[in-house]
Amino acid sequence: MNLNTEYREYRQLTHPNAIDHPQRQGLSIDEYRDTLDHSDTVTTELNSTTGAIRVPLLAAIGQSAWNNTDFYDARYPNTNVMQLYLPEEVSTNMGGDQFKEGLKEQRVLMCEVPSMAVGGVEKAIDILRKNGAEILNIDLLGTQTYFEGKIQLNDPTGRREKPAKFIETFEAESADEESELFTSNLKVDPINGTWLHETLPEDEVDVLYDFYDEAYKVLNDSPLRQGLDPEEFRSMIVEDKIASKLVYRQNGKPQTVFLATEDIDGLDWVNSEYYKNKFPEEYENQELLWYPGIATDPEAKSLRNGEKIAHLMTRLGRLGGYEPRVLFDFCDFNVSIGLHQVFERWINSGGDTTVSFNEIADQKYYGITLA
Repeated sequence: MNLNTEYREYRQLTHPNAIDHPQRQGLSIDEYRDTLDHSDTVTTELNSTTGAIRVPLLAAIGQSAWNNTDFYDARYPNTNVMQLYLPEEVSTNMGGDQFKEGLKEQRVLMCEVPSMAVGGVEKAIDILRKNGAEILNIDLLGTQTYFEGKIQLNDPTGRREKPAKFIETFEAESADEESELFTSNLKVDPINGTWLHETLPEDEVDVLYDFYDEAYKVLNDSPLRQGLDPEEFRSMIVEDKIASKLVYRQNGKPQTVFLATEDIDGLDWVNSEYYKNKFPEEYENQELLWYPGIATDPEAKSLRNGEKIAHLMTRLGRLGGYEPRVLFDFCDFNVSIGLHQVFERWINSGGDTTVSFNEIADQKYYGITLA
């Protein structure tokens, strides 16, 4: 059996209900291949219609690209933290000598539980105890929360049968000197103000990423990696023509960058099948808009830039008759400061559109310390 076939069977057998959650469950095909090749991985086998497939049960924490290994190193120093997988088809019968021996060698296991999972972390605890594990502590390490909200035009007569995306409207309006983008108080300007870019030049990537990375360091106390890594950021900034890059500059120097994309299939931690199933018409029309990130240069110290950028986006929405459904996910810190409410306030204060963000799901991360 080739790897692609085995992986497809692995997904179908172990995550039959993955469509019910907005975060991708389990391993990507590259992670699956690398995990099977890793010497520390503990697997079991399941029979499928095409033969036996290998299913990881215990794997090194770094095998999943979105696990924040720095967080685990700080939380559990000098400890080999392993991830415990609870695939649906085998979780009730997990066991076997290899699994039991694997548990004897571990001190800390990480288990992630999506909000739609039946049994929650208690199911993992029951499985571990049935396989001889003695549990000392169970700690909730963090939660990733998913939100959605439908942007609605305040003037419904502006709706179009075929709305124009932000970049389309901006290109048309920015070519017209008499456009209200320039005659209003939006401060739309590539040198001193906000400008929307299809792509940005390489020489601005490092400047933008430096303060993007700095802004996201405050989020590092989370079990799930937050923000894009340098290569992902560069790719979205320089190569991705679908993602909108809104940059606020002062005297030509970038102060704030905001990223938004309709290409949710290109976000590898996102389960686009969930959104396709939940919002089929908007998915088909590419009217699901994901916010992968916003960051302000710490030296600028201005959240007002974010509001100015939001006002440009909502104005473009009105001019293009565009009412996307906005999607994003937050770690505990962003939820605790009410950043989703800040987004609401920015969008609603522009006068063109209204939105209310709702929590749709979460993914909890537990640390289980064994004796």
